[in-house]
Parts: sequence; structure tokens; C-alpha cells
Amino acid sequence: MSPLIIRPSQKLRAKYRLLTWLWLGLIGLGTMLFAFVIGLDTAGYSGAMTGLFIALLLNLLWFLPALWLVDRYFESIRYELHEDEIIVQVGIWTHSVKHVPFRTITNIAIKRDILDRYLFHIGTLEVQTAGFSASQSGAEETLAGLVDYEGIYGMVADALRRYRTLPMSPAQSGPDTLPTNPTDLSALLDEVRAIRTLLAAREGGG
Repeated sequence: MSPLIIRPSQKLRAKYRLLTWLWLGLIGLGTMLFAFVIGLDTAGYSGAMTGLFIALLLNLLWFLPALWLVDRYFESIRYELHEDEIIVQVGIWTHSVKHVPFRTITNIAIKRDILDRYLFHIGTLEVQTAGFSASQSGAEETLAGLVDYEGIYGMVADALRRYRTLPMSPAQSGPDTLPTNPTDLSALLDEVRAIRTLLAAREGGG
């Protein structure tokens, strides 16, 4: 069965851009205000305008590349739903491919912040695993930017149920259990007594 390929919605790109504009805008305004005050204090109005202009140029030098990187990061995101695992791929220079086997998943949940609920109408599927949950809080992997987040949640939940109802292979099964039937237990005890008697006879004969 071929995996289901899931791409985040373009609304996630818009959200990333908005957050980038907000953060970089606040940083840019702060640095320009600082440069304006320093220039005004040292060289008057002309110094303030010079400081403001220099701060603006410096902000543009990293502001525009940051916006470009946000788009490249969004385009690198890819989710794959397989029969026995979820694969999350993301990254620009360092491309990460994370495999999350169903056998390790302990919980899945939908998360939506204020922007997701009221502006972009998207959601995030959080995947928690046993090892990760025991060591730290939060989700090990997230599938962000989902428009049909409830549908994807249902698909993953159904896939988990199907996987966990499959017959276990010998490698996956636990150790052999002792018989619980009274007849089997009696036969086992008789066999143990016979072995003990045989060993005692050998020791006596030696």
C-alpha cells in the first residue's frame, strides 16, 4: 500500500509570514528607535536621522533573507502516513527525516492556537511517544498546517487501531506463559517430580 502524502496548507505559509513580520518588525522598530535616540543625543537631529537610516539599512540586510527562508522552510515540510509509521520531513540546509513507528505512539492530539482558530482555520496534529513522553513534556512530532485536521486525526487513529489489532509476530510477542489449565498444571508437576526422582537416583548411585 502506497503511503498517504500530506502537505501543509498554504495558510501555514501565511501564518509563518505574519509571525515573521511581527517579530522582525518589533526588532526593527526597536533598533531604529535606539539608533534615533543615540544619534539625537550625540549629534542632534541630523545625527538622529543618520542613525535611523543606518539602522533601517541594517535591518533590511537580514529582514529580506529571513522572509525568503520562511518560504523555503514551508516548502520543505512533508508528511507521510504509512501502514506502520508516520514520517515527517522538514529542513532547508539540514534536511530532517523523522520516523515515528505506531508501536511507540502513546497519544495523538489536536492543537490550535488563537491564530489557527480565528484567522487561518487550520490545526496541528501532535504525536507523542513512550520514550519522548517519559523524558520531557510536549510532542515528539507535529503535523502543522492541516485544514482537515479532524479528518487526519481520524485517519491516524484508525491506522493505529488497525495496526494494534494485527497478529503479533514471534519477535513482537512476549515470553511464553505458564499453563493455567488444572490438568496441564498437574501433568507439569508430575513431570517435575519424575525428573527430581531421576536426579536423586543418579546422585545416590554415584
